[in-house]
Amino acid sequence: MNPKCGNLIDTPIKKPKNKDLTVEQKEENKEFSSKRIFVEHRICSLKIFRVVPDRLGYMPPNMNK
Repeated sequence: MNPKCGNLIDTPIKKPKNKDLTVEQKEENKEFSSKRIFVEHRICSLKIFRVVPDRLGYMPPNMNK
């Protein structure tokens, strides 16, 4: 967790200069990325489904079913 952001935002662990991440840190980053991609896909879905009515402009009443 980034100390500057408090508890609101989680960030992956960055690699220190001239050093490698430990195995535990790499595993934490992998868990973080798997949670993040789930959220990213949901955001993408919301954006895709919002575009449909915007592009059509007028949606006949029977298209909402």
